[in-house]
Amino acid sequence: PISFTWEAGEPTYHARQRWSLQVNEIFQENEVPMRFLGNGIGTLDDSEQQALTYVMTYHSAKGLDFNTVFLPQLNQGRTFWTKMEDIEKDPDIDRRLFFVAATRSRLNLFFSYSSIQPHPYVQGMPQDLLHIEECRLNEQAQDNGITEFPF
Repeated sequence: PISFTWEAGEPTYHARQRWSLQVNEIFQENEVPMRFLGNGIGTLDDSEQQALTYVMTYHSAKGLDFNTVFLPQLNQGRTFWTKMEDIEKDPDIDRRLFFVAATRSRLNLFFSYSSIQPHPYVQGMPQDLLHIEECRLNEQAQDNGITEFPF
């Protein structure tokens, strides 16, 4: 079992670094072609030798670009910055973070959401630039209360 624990007195940054290393070790041990890049952990060195999917924070992606970028969970009420005191001081911090993430893509940019409507930033994009695919729960599965295999 995987356990991400906080050591007594451990600074948040150090705990996140340790967890990031653990995640990458799990990926490698199980031969999962993924790497976490962020919190001072990981590099893009392996990307030329093998096909890898990189999972990273919006901050970690700043200054990088990729052919394809996925931005998951862009639900209607989503915030990208969690410290409310920072948002109160700088209301645009959320928009700038979304902009950083969305502009990392050279060719393909995918948004996903599971709310009725996507995040307002996605709704505000020119609709002629979007190709929308809806995936709905199978109605019979919904009627039976089954959501493990929704399609």
